[in-house]
Amino acid sequence: MTLTFINNSSFFVCCHIIILDKGEKKPSFFLKIFYTLKFFVVVIVIKLKIYLLSTLIIFIFSSVACTNNEDTEGTDELIFKGESENWRVVLEVEQLETPGSSLVYTFSYIGEGIKPKVFYYEIDPNSPASSVDEGSLENQDEMSLFAHGDTEPIYKNMPIHITINWDNKSEDVLIKVK
Repeated sequence: MTLTFINNSSFFVCCHIIILDKGEKKPSFFLKIFYTLKFFVVVIVIKLKIYLLSTLIIFIFSSVACTNNEDTEGTDELIFKGESENWRVVLEVEQLETPGSSLVYTFSYIGEGIKPKVFYYEIDPNSPASSVDEGSLENQDEMSLFAHGDTEPIYKNMPIHITINWDNKSEDVLIKVK
């Protein structure tokens, strides 16, 4: 009769305890080798199953993580729009093949009266291509701001806050996908 114990610590240890009945012959050398080899084959098969299962789990999670961008899925171009009493702002976003995007912010004065020659804008610091700068409408009806390359990710459900100051006046414009 043979009893096999497996101790699962940092490595596997196999102990064979052989209990001999009276008159039972001692197991042969080849039988001992057979049981030892059988044990190592079982251990190797179990380890392979664990590695394969671990690899499968990692593959599934990485596949889900790589495709879990529902907000940008299927969109190569996004258009954000927003208006205040005197201003219209449009953001056109083209998703690039490489990380980043091509962005075009367009500022238009839609208020009554004379359009300002100079205005100052502040694009929310948490938004893509955030900045605080000066714009000019002199000799033009709209001003465009271009940003291209390695920008922060842009999502359909991401509202962008812009503050515009001109002639001692100030307005906030919230642009979002429409």
